[in-house]
Amino acid sequence: QGYRNGYLPEVDEGGDEETEDEEEEQQAEDVFTVEKVLDRRTVGKGHPSYPGGPCPSSTVEYLVKWEGYPISEATWEPVHHLSNVKSMVAAFNASLKSK
Repeated sequence: QGYRNGYLPEVDEGGDEETEDEEEEQQAEDVFTVEKVLDRRTVGKGHPSYPGGPCPSSTVEYLVKWEGYPISEATWEPVHHLSNVKSMVAAFNASLKSK
């Protein structure tokens, strides 16, 4: 039971638990993939959601559904965070114009 070729299986005794710094580093390395753009809004100057403090000028943000995450985990992202999915953003904007 649980043995192979007469050898004992390796047992993890819990000595290799990740530290908080290692967990943060792993999260920073995670790559998130945009599944779908759900909505668009313009955020005015001074809006608190801007990274690094209040927004210095108005900016466009998109509500993004992330691949592998439920819709409840969708986040508002400034347009400059979506430079690698420009075609997806353009298609969403085109769909708004056709309505």
